[in-house]
Amino acid sequence: MTQQRKGELFLVATALLEGLSPVIIHAGSTKYPPLLFAGICTLLSSIFYYLWVLKNQNFGELLNHRALAYLLGVTLFVVIIPSSLFYTGSSMTSGINTAILMQMEIFFMLLMYGFFLRDHHLTFPKIIAALLIAFGAMTIVFPGKLSLNMGDGLIILGTVFPPIGNYFAKKAVKLVDSSVILFTRSFIGGVSLLFLSALFEHDYGNPQLILVHALPMILAQTVLVLIMSKICWYEGLKRTDVPKAMSISNMYPAFSLVYAMVLLGETPTSAQLTGFVIMMIGILGFTKKDVLSSLRWGSGHSLGRRAE
Repeated sequence: MTQQRKGELFLVATALLEGLSPVIIHAGSTKYPPLLFAGICTLLSSIFYYLWVLKNQNFGELLNHRALAYLLGVTLFVVIIPSSLFYTGSSMTSGINTAILMQMEIFFMLLMYGFFLRDHHLTFPKIIAALLIAFGAMTIVFPGKLSLNMGDGLIILGTVFPPIGNYFAKKAVKLVDSSVILFTRSFIGGVSLLFLSALFEHDYGNPQLILVHALPMILAQTVLVLIMSKICWYEGLKRTDVPKAMSISNMYPAFSLVYAMVLLGETPTSAQLTGFVIMMIGILGFTKKDVLSSLRWGSGHSLGRRAE
């Protein structure tokens, strides 16, 4: 088997694993305190990334004061704020809506890099693709009525912040190894989410009992999504180019939709299917080589495209 083929298989695995994330988030957040669930998963993943730091002998980089502000920026905008909004919002809406609406991050990525940072030249096709994503989302959250579900609103709001975090990640990766960034954001982010849970989630019963009952979902989110999907992404990216990597990994919303139907027993409505198709058409517009290169999504995806 060629290295290119191995890379493609790793990237398909990335999409399959990433597709589980919205479904696990929804399942865990509807049964258990959302911030507690998010904090435990995030903090557990930091153990693996700490071992990665030790393996790469990059422990000294954790003390790099020049990178501190960027590392905190990544942690705040990739983990703490988005996870709080995603997990809490998902507890108030359906798994299918969670899976689809998280794609609004691509819209805000273009908005930030195109209009605010002026990091790449906006073209008419890019603008149309972004508008399709936004229109598809609106089709889902306003299915014939102008009342917004709070959960849907929180999820969309959560997608605003990862592009900001990716900006800090691009700065940080010039100063420290990726393993240091992933460990820092997971450890500080996990501790912060647990603190927020203790602050705001008071009436959830016995934490030890919750941990035992939620353990399968905690392990699934931690091992499959927060660890294995990242490993597959890195391995795939090493063996293929960024445009192909992004085009393959962008299949994950389709897998999420299938997972939600099979694992959660949800049936998509006509509005959800229509919005999903419209958004996917827009997302496919971002798989072109010139768009991906200009947005530099290679580092963004691996360091922070998903809040978890």
